Amino acid sequence: MGSFDVSPRLNFFSRVALTGGRRSPYITIGKNEDIPSLNLNQAYFSHQRKKIKFLFGKFTNPNVRLTPYREILFDNDVSPEGLSITYDTNVFNVVSFYSKLNEQELRGDFSVFSNQINGAFSAQPLVLYTLSYLNIDSDDKILYPDFDLTELSVRFDFSWRDWLIKPTAQIVHNISGDADEDKGFIVSLELINSKLRSKFYLQFQKIEENAVLPALAQDDFLYSSAFKGLILSASKRILKNQKITFWILGGEELSETRKANWRFRIDFDVSF
Repeated sequence: MGSFDVSPRLNFFSRVALTGGRRSPYITIGKNEDIPSLNLNQAYFSHQRKKIKFLFGKFTNPNVRLTPYREILFDNDVSPEGLSITYDTNVFNVVSFYSKLNEQELRGDFSVFSNQINGAFSAQPLVLYTLSYLNIDSDDKILYPDFDLTELSVRFDFSWRDWLIKPTAQIVHNISGDADEDKGFIVSLELINSKLRSKFYLQFQKIEENAVLPALAQDDFLYSSAFKGLILSASKRILKNQKITFWILGGEELSETRKANWRFRIDFDVSF
């Protein structure tokens, strides 16, 4: 990982990682052991000019995502490759990016054009919101029709004793007629205790078949779409640069078979 200033307003950032695949920062050990490989996760230029910020290259997703598990619509490990512009109006932010994605793991070539408005109301509790529109154009029209996705999220942040409490609701709607106008919704509750250096959250989601594009969405569940699922998570920061997270993920197909699968997972993160 490296960052350096090309000029007072222009910065270059790059990051490589030893991973089990370009869509996951983790290496699986056991029966389905991954073969580690060195990948270029990010490489981009950033330019800040007054209230406008430009990103060019392969960068992290610039959209604000409010749910504790943020990958239902766009996997964290799929980095947009293109141009991003963020404009701060002092009242709300406008984020737009265009990306061309053609990684092998995505099973096809896609163009993504995203626009988002996000902001917060300084009240008690604090109210945060996002309103997004994504146009996803696939080169393979038979496998994936073009998607037009709208998204609305609202989160309330308030404190009680030593706890920061964050209930969130999110709705995703595919307004493209080619994709049957499927919908998805997510509700979650996140609890953070800074004294205990711990975080807990519960999240439920129901995602219809074409409410998200499976090739871009999360891959932690056994299903990316056409399922309903539950996440239970508890994490503890052991030291300043070490954290352990316990997960329980359950999913059930939205079909006549109603096949269900459960996963238990432990992540140990070390930062340098």
